[in-house]
Amino acid sequence: MDLDRHIAVSAEDTYQFIDSKKNTSTVKKDKRDINRFRTWLSVEGESWELEDISSEVLYMFMARIFLSARKVKDN
Repeated sequence: MDLDRHIAVSAEDTYQFIDSKKNTSTVKKDKRDINRFRTWLSVEGESWELEDISSEVLYMFMARIFLSARKVKDN
């Protein structure tokens, strides 16, 4: 590997780079989707913290959401 082609990069530089690449519309949509998921969990009587949900349980929740989702008509 040619080490002359790379420079040292700090963690702060890395985080700034990642943040600069984020699309603000995507961030807003992600936050909205997370809030909808939290609301759905509450309505379903589930009391999970998002970081505590295993991938297997998350897959089941997602399947339940997709199976039960209905389009809401605008008035």
